[in-house]
Amino acid sequence: MTRSPPHIDLLDVEHKTFCSMISALRVEMTRVLTGHISQKNLDGLAFAAGYFESQANIGRAVLQPELSVELGKMADSLRIMYAEIAVDLVSRRG
Repeated sequence: MTRSPPHIDLLDVEHKTFCSMISALRVEMTRVLTGHISQKNLDGLAFAAGYFESQANIGRAVLQPELSVELGKMADSLRIMYAEIAVDLVSRRG
């Protein structure tokens, strides 16, 4: 992801991977939460996730100057997370 606005993931420019991951997360969360929360709340989860499952919505969001600070924070957090995962994978390989 680029460090300055617009924050573009150079490996997922069209946001296909991101949106499919959000969709998979929604499906799994729905599976886990069914029977534990109301259908109204499950519908709310589907509605909220639906926004992030849209490539067009994500494409517009990354171009919004108002969101640049928050997107930058998310990008930095993801960089740290990916670095920690990489270190963990390397250490497991021995």
